[in-house]
Amino acid sequence: MTDSDKAHTERFNISVVPRTLPPSFQLPPRITVFEDSGLYSHQVAVNISAGDSSACGSGQGFDIQFFVNSIEVTSGSDPLFSQDPVFADDGTLTFVPAPNA
Repeated sequence: MTDSDKAHTERFNISVVPRTLPPSFQLPPRITVFEDSGLYSHQVAVNISAGDSSACGSGQGFDIQFFVNSIEVTSGSDPLFSQDPVFADDGTLTFVPAPNA
């Protein structure tokens, strides 16, 4: 900053803060199993990323919801799973379809 023959110098610091990248993963668009097929246990979540280290301890995580499409259901009271779907930390999805579901 100058004013005629006078100059004024001001010092300041600039801090650059990295942006926080949230956790992420990729899922296939559809998982299909046949009736009475037994235990299903496969790694379906891939490219799993915990986000950047600044996100650690911030309480960020995954919220996964399951949507089940059934072609034909003969009884609305029968459960679709004899073992409910569970995701492991490595992206493995495990469940057992109910008999005759």
